[in-house]
Amino acid sequence: MKKSFGNLLLRLFSKFFIIFALFFLVFFIYNNKNDFENYIYQINWNFAIMASILHLLAMTTQTLGWYVLVRKLSPSLSFVFHARVYTKSLVSRRIPLGLLWNIGGRFAEYEEFLPKKTLSVLFFAEYLLIASSGAFLLILVSVIFPSLILNYRGDTLLTISTLFLIVLVFTAIIIKLRNTSVNSIRSLPPLSLSLSFLLFLVTWIIDGMSLHLIVMSLNFQIGLLTTLSFSWIAAFSSFFGQFLPFNTAFKEITLVVMFSQWIPLAASVFIAIFQRVIHTIIEILMAFLTISISHFSTSLQITQR
Repeated sequence: MKKSFGNLLLRLFSKFFIIFALFFLVFFIYNNKNDFENYIYQINWNFAIMASILHLLAMTTQTLGWYVLVRKLSPSLSFVFHARVYTKSLVSRRIPLGLLWNIGGRFAEYEEFLPKKTLSVLFFAEYLLIASSGAFLLILVSVIFPSLILNYRGDTLLTISTLFLIVLVFTAIIIKLRNTSVNSIRSLPPLSLSLSFLLFLVTWIIDGMSLHLIVMSLNFQIGLLTTLSFSWIAAFSSFFGQFLPFNTAFKEITLVVMFSQWIPLAASVFIAIFQRVIHTIIEILMAFLTISISHFSTSLQITQR
């Protein structure tokens, strides 16, 4: 009874948070509509298109990371099948309670082919590799370029955010490890784990470069490493937001907070929204493409029989 009441409160809070965030966004855009119109007119579409292509490449790389992880355990399934399942899950994470839709959808797709325990291990391994590869990049940048983290404009917000998010990552990993057999993770091929880690690492880098091109499309001059760091920290906030019932706009809010220290607040909000629009369009197109290819492949196999 207490658990159901708690779940009800979480759902109500989630809805309230979403409504409040949308109301605030509409109110802010309305009050700054002239600035937003100017930003729309000044977009350099060459940079915006390149940013879209880079996000497409990043999501393709991430999809390959999942495929490398799962292929040895499901040799009878084609890459097209795995890509269709994964790209659909990428779209589902954009909605409230995205983690449930993401994992629940993949459970439904794979349940005929893989045991639930194996799927649980795969999902945990995926999240572990994504989190650890992103944390590795943030720590690497912090060590090699400490002035970027510690001294820019005398503000420590980025430092605090970085350390806090990294601590959260590994706290979540440790908690999860208590409920997941380490031997289960070790049962996955070491080469697959290493290659997936590398592919997820590349995904973080490419997506950060995509954000940098979005910033350049509006003619703002912010250093590449700074933008990359902003992108990774914002992605971390979104990553952890998946485990909460109100994941809406975690990434965008983080981007706005960080960019607003360099450029006007309205511009920061515009960049965050523009990135979300580009990412959503690209991910929907990827899902549509893989679903279409999968249906065509299935129809072709039936015809050949």
